[in-house]
Amino acid sequence: MTRKPKQPNSATVLAEAVVIPPGTPEWITVELIRLTLKVWQKHYKEPLSVQDAVTLLLNAGRLFGVLARE
Repeated sequence: MTRKPKQPNSATVLAEAVVIPPGTPEWITVELIRLTLKVWQKHYKEPLSVQDAVTLLLNAGRLFGVLARE
């Protein structure tokens, strides 16, 4: 049996206050965090946090860095 993941309404994600965690690189903006949450939330059962979005973005940045070197 396949369950459809829970996802918050996109308006809810965009309306939530986003506080960028200390130590986050400057290229990660509030807008980028909101977009990341909007795009990725539908793939997760539990609500994603701002820190989850930052982690996703940092990992994607590392992946692009590795691929750019190859």
